[in-house]
Amino acid sequence: MKILFVGDFCPISRVEELALKGKADAVFGDTLFELHDKDLSVVNLECPLTESGSPIRKIGPNHRANPKTVECLKEGGFNIANLANNHIRDYGSNGVNETIRSLKASNIKSVGAGSYLSSAQKPLRITVENKVIVFLGFAENAFNCADENDAGACPLDPVTNIAQIKKARNESDIVVVLVHGGNEYNPVPSPRIVKTYRAFVEAGASAVIGTHPHVPQGHEIYNNAPIFYSLGNFVFDLNQKNYSRGPLWSKSYFVRLHFQENTVNNFEVIPYKALPQNACLTLLKAEELDEFRRYIEVLSNILKDKDEIKYYWNGWCAMQGPAYLRRLSYSFPFTLLYTFVPWKQAGSLKSFLSAQISLKCEAVQELLSTFLDLIIKKQIDEAKEYIPAIKELQKGRAL
Repeated sequence: MKILFVGDFCPISRVEELALKGKADAVFGDTLFELHDKDLSVVNLECPLTESGSPIRKIGPNHRANPKTVECLKEGGFNIANLANNHIRDYGSNGVNETIRSLKASNIKSVGAGSYLSSAQKPLRITVENKVIVFLGFAENAFNCADENDAGACPLDPVTNIAQIKKARNESDIVVVLVHGGNEYNPVPSPRIVKTYRAFVEAGASAVIGTHPHVPQGHEIYNNAPIFYSLGNFVFDLNQKNYSRGPLWSKSYFVRLHFQENTVNNFEVIPYKALPQNACLTLLKAEELDEFRRYIEVLSNILKDKDEIKYYWNGWCAMQGPAYLRRLSYSFPFTLLYTFVPWKQAGSLKSFLSAQISLKCEAVQELLSTFLDLIIKKQIDEAKEYIPAIKELQKGRAL
């Protein structure tokens, strides 16, 4: 049995235009053959498919796409859409619910989001070749998660999530965990991410598939289960004339897992890129393919050494920490005024949102906490020694 997984799919800009012109097949180019070689396939749908609702208040962009872009998913042959991510609630509860309805009408199942918390936590059960497969989707907490009253994503909460995985393990043959988390543009997962994903395997996950960093990361086999820490972007067109977000924004891989007797006995890594002239996909070939495979091998080798994971993480925090600390510092004068005056008079809503995400989002918490530790322990200069290596990896270059 073959299950195929791809990364972040956000059908906006030129991709949306192609879909609305009835040219959804052009989006996938020569990757279509690979996408259709599966028994099941799973995509992370990184935005609501809706034309209604209003953008929620948040830090960062609010994405959405026309519901008709679901034709892209149908053309790609996708069976399942993971909705546990940081953009699914960008247009509120209406956007989430409309997306789920659009997918259902196109015979595409969804997991990882719902009209309220209990429905968002509901696993997806599918039977293939007499095997019961359970899919679970979790997303780090920002402005995106469901609660008792509002629709949204299923939150990442390791204690609760591990209980969900154990229950699924007892009721199925295969458990696949889809996680949306980590630090954007970081080529190496943080110690917390590695620890969490491995804990999910220990709890009973047959495979863990990660998304959100917008760049590819390495993979490993842990306790006989594959962990892919980030599949990077699948289709995510910002229609920029330059590559300010780095070359890996538009280059990554999808993976096909081969299951036998309830475990993964083989997998295929399939690299591709989005063409700058039209955002359509094409498989990597020849020297570019060989170079990318070497790059992923380098990233995967880092995962074999816990000290290297830590050193790269410290270097990332030394590089990114000042900007995040400035953002938090700018918000404090306004948020502290809340003690004395109503918030509408204390300062802009943006200041409160900035403080909220710094305190709420696990990835930002971990980065700031580590950065401050490095300063207090006088280890910041040592951490900075890894910054050049990180910058090389961000260019897609094997060290």
